[in-house]
Amino acid sequence: MAKTEAVQKTYVEHIGAPVRFGKEVFILAPLALEPLKQAVKDSEEVKNKGYDEFADYVARLVHSSLKRNYPDMTYDRVISFLDGWNINKLPNMILYGSGLELEPTDEALTLEKFRELVAASQSAADSTLTN
Repeated sequence: MAKTEAVQKTYVEHIGAPVRFGKEVFILAPLALEPLKQAVKDSEEVKNKGYDEFADYVARLVHSSLKRNYPDMTYDRVISFLDGWNINKLPNMILYGSGLELEPTDEALTLEKFRELVAASQSAADSTLTN
């Protein structure tokens, strides 16, 4: 008799974008309203800072997103997932998935491009609230 592997199905509470970290696949959930508002606010503070602050900002975004589906996810574990490639892709995935009208793109999300997108999204949100 051939050896068979049990297939474990994982269900998450919030749909989102799948992302692979090492051998594991996680679902990046849209941010809840308060973390989303904080992310937009924090993006303003990161604007004139360096890469370290940008990296910390991305780690907080990813942590907030993953905690929705994986409540035991720690900030330190999120830090261990981040690398030079995904740190440039994840903010767009999370913010776009959270309802901000960012333009999905295949090109790397640079710090400057990220700032432009957040500023444009904030401007659009402000005009929606005032109309």
